[in-house]
Amino acid sequence: RVRHKVHAASFDFLAPGAVLEICVVTGAHGPELKVRSRDHAIDFVLGMTTHFRVVPVLDVDTYRALCGVLDPGEEPEPAMVTGFLRNAVAQSPAVLSRTHACAA
Repeated sequence: RVRHKVHAASFDFLAPGAVLEICVVTGAHGPELKVRSRDHAIDFVLGMTTHFRVVPVLDVDTYRALCGVLDPGEEPEPAMVTGFLRNAVAQSPAVLSRTHACAA
């Protein structure tokens, strides 16, 4: 879909504790990965390289909230976030290829 001349595609990521809304946006400075949950304190954006890689930088509250929905009841640990991002980023090129010819 195109909004304000920016290509975007979104999909839901089913985590054990919540449904996370993932939106991949292609803009002038490259793609971005937006992650949000309406029911939890999760709403952040990560820049992506042209090869769909991200380096997560999350504040403590967002990190804890994200870990809480990824593996409820467990202590937060970086591997939870890394695994989630790997899965979300792996879907990004396929999602964009259905909506944006340059990503195909």
